[in-house]
Amino acid sequence: MEKIKYEVAAPKASALIYSLRSFGYSLTAAIADIIDNSVAAGANRIETQFNIDNPENPWISITDNGKGMNEEELQNAMRLGSTHPKDERAETDLGRFGLGLKTAAFSLCKRLTVISKSENDADYHVRTWDLDLVDKTNDWILTLEGSETAEGMAEAFFAENDHGTVVLMEKLDRLIPSDMDVKKINDYFLKCIESVEEKTTLYFSEFMDGKNKIDFYINGSLVKSWDPFYTSHKLTIINPEERLHFKGETIRVQSYILPHSSKLSDEELEEGGLNNNWTDLQGFYVYRNNRLLVAGEWLLEGLVKRDIYKLARIRIDLPNNLDEEWGIDVRKSIVTPPVQLQEQLRRIANAARKKSGEIYKHRGKVLKRASKYDQTLVWNETKYNDSYQFKVNRNHPLIADALKNSEDRKQISSIIKLIEETIPVAAIVSHSSEDNNRPYRPYSQDKQLVDELMNSFIEALQKIGKGPDEIVQIVSTTEPFSDYSEKIALLKEILEVNDL
Repeated sequence: MEKIKYEVAAPKASALIYSLRSFGYSLTAAIADIIDNSVAAGANRIETQFNIDNPENPWISITDNGKGMNEEELQNAMRLGSTHPKDERAETDLGRFGLGLKTAAFSLCKRLTVISKSENDADYHVRTWDLDLVDKTNDWILTLEGSETAEGMAEAFFAENDHGTVVLMEKLDRLIPSDMDVKKINDYFLKCIESVEEKTTLYFSEFMDGKNKIDFYINGSLVKSWDPFYTSHKLTIINPEERLHFKGETIRVQSYILPHSSKLSDEELEEGGLNNNWTDLQGFYVYRNNRLLVAGEWLLEGLVKRDIYKLARIRIDLPNNLDEEWGIDVRKSIVTPPVQLQEQLRRIANAARKKSGEIYKHRGKVLKRASKYDQTLVWNETKYNDSYQFKVNRNHPLIADALKNSEDRKQISSIIKLIEETIPVAAIVSHSSEDNNRPYRPYSQDKQLVDELMNSFIEALQKIGKGPDEIVQIVSTTEPFSDYSEKIALLKEILEVNDL
């Protein structure tokens, strides 16, 4: 083999390490990336702390009681590119590039200190990256000591824990602008805490319950888990899991159709939205080793978010050895399905979107026949030329009775036509999109009127010879009474008591 002429072109330490600060992490993505290491270390308690006791030197720490690291492991963990992306990983490993801890921290701070102790160590070990020192010396200087804050934190933590890890970020120049008023830092930190809590819930909920659950704390408060798929709700449609095979691995895909918002309480609506617009949360949820990577994205070209699809959420579970094929980046925030799987994922997505559209249009009502009575709606949707129109259902019992018994049927028909032709569809869609977590329930502001309507309807049914059972069936399938399950539940009992 011919001898190769070469020279070593080592990167300049100061230039490269500052370039690594520009990976595009958000605060929440950076914190989540660091927490990944704590999860992989087998911790059952992970705490994130934002501290501004000294507004001129605020800091963020992440501590865990995992297995910890000995000195050699800590030194390697602090090395940039500590592992090769193609190395075989443990099934529980949430990393890939050997950069996450460092680049995530550098995106926020100029001083990163990691202090760790394994169960076989007599004392803890310290390593610190100080970017000001790297910049000054233009060398990869990793110091063996931390700041006074770091040492104090280590003493306190390991007085209560035999093993574990402390990650401390100081000199938060990328998080807190140098010209920010000291008085505003406190309010800003509170917003940061709220944001990190929400994303911790989002990314790590799968670890918060079960046999090997992990307790996640932020500034002393326990973070609650979140089920984006409403799996415990009786009205959630849980479709059978599909298994897609790719490069010898199995990818599990399962779609969920959530209940219509009109069927949920205010508390359930808030929980399902996780402080977001429900429309934003539709789409695929991609997990790797139970860690959520991407939430509420359709991922495939041509599939866009629309209000009628907001009930569709699809879970994808990936193994941790297909990162390259799925285009997962260092930040774990970008996912691109392989071309070979896109057709199958599109099929699953289109089926879920279609079902969501059907339920959304009919406000969560089950339109298949549950008895001999079809669902009777007030409004019918019809297609005219290339547009959709909404027409009042003239066969609705109350409307049909009004038309039949009216002295001026022509005038009532004209009024109905006027209402149909002037429905402010654009305004309804606009308001629904802006505040779709608070749907309007018919007669919610005048419950006495719905009682009066129901009584009139029941009297009309009695006059034509309908018995209690049949009356209950008809009322329960007729709008708007079908929205009031609590009234229908009492209806049969009341009718029987009155010997009707």
